[in-house]
Amino acid sequence: MAGNSPTSARSRQARLASALEGTGVGTLLRRVGAWRGLLVLTYHRIGDARSSPLDRELFSASAEAFERQVGHLARETDVVGLDDVPSALRARRGRRVLITFDDGYRDAYEVAFPILRAAGLPAVFFLATGYLDRPRLSWWDELAWMGAGPADVAAYKRLGPADAESFLERAGVRSGRGRAPAGAADGLWMTWDMAREMRDSGMAFGGHTVDHPVLARLDAEQQDQQIRGCAARIAEELGVPMRAFSYPVGSPDAFDRTTRRLVGDAGCDVAFTLAGGHARPGAADPLAVPRMTVGEWLSADQVKAATALPQLFARW
Repeated sequence: MAGNSPTSARSRQARLASALEGTGVGTLLRRVGAWRGLLVLTYHRIGDARSSPLDRELFSASAEAFERQVGHLARETDVVGLDDVPSALRARRGRRVLITFDDGYRDAYEVAFPILRAAGLPAVFFLATGYLDRPRLSWWDELAWMGAGPADVAAYKRLGPADAESFLERAGVRSGRGRAPAGAADGLWMTWDMAREMRDSGMAFGGHTVDHPVLARLDAEQQDQQIRGCAARIAEELGVPMRAFSYPVGSPDAFDRTTRRLVGDAGCDVAFTLAGGHARPGAADPLAVPRMTVGEWLSADQVKAATALPQLFARW
C-alpha cells in the first residue's frame, strides 16, 4: 500500500517531470499544444515556510521559486486575467493559464504582487474579508500554532459551527498553549489599502467568504451570510462587484448545491474548487472550475510540466 501513497505518487511524478523537462519534451509539448482549455494555478503564501510558526503547508513557494515560476509562465504560456475566464471556458481552441491566490495573506502583496507586476502578468486574489477587517489567526494557522497535526485539521473540517469553537478550545488545552493571542496575527493579512493598490495595478479580486468556514457544514442562511457578507465588503472597499468566488478548502465535499446556488445568486459568473486538474474546452462547469494547488512539495520541473501536460501533472 505504501507504493500508492500520496508521497510515493508525488515522487514518481517528480521523476517523470524531471525527465520530461530535462529532455526538452516538455518544451516541445508546450509548442505543439498537447492540451486545450484553462489551467488554473492556486497559490496561498509566498515566503520562507521554515521561519513560520503557522501552517507551513500553506506556503506555495519561496520568493525565488515563485519568481522563477512567473518567469516560466510569462515566457511559455498564455496567462489570462479574470475577465477572460468565461470565454476561455467556452473556447474550443487555445491553452490558457490563470494565476490565483487564496485567503489574503500579506505576503501576496509584499512578495507576490511586485513579482507579478514586474512580469506584466495578471492574477486573481480571493479574499476572506473578515481577516482583513479583524486580523486574527485563521483556524488552520491557530491549530499549527498550537502544534496540532494533520489529523486535527482534518477533524476540524468535518465540524459544524456549533462544534468548531469548542474544538479549538480543547485543542488549546491539549497543547498546553491555550488559544493564540491577538498579536499572533500582527502583519499576517493584507490591508484594504494594499488591496486597492493591487486593484489599481490591474489585479482582480474575488470572494472567499467572510471567515473561511467549510460552507457545506453550514445551513443555507449561514452560507448566505458568509457569501453575501464577503461580497458586500469587497464592493464597499474596492468598488467592484464580486464576480468570482473560491470555495474555502475547495474539496468536493466542502461545498454543495446550496452553496453553488447562493454563489450564483450573489452575482458570481465563475467559482473555483481545489480538486486538481484543468478545465477542458466546453466541458467545465463555470461554478466548479478545477484548480491545481501549487505547493513547496512540487519541484520546479513539476510546475513546468503542468503547463505542458496538465492531464498528468495538474492533479494536485
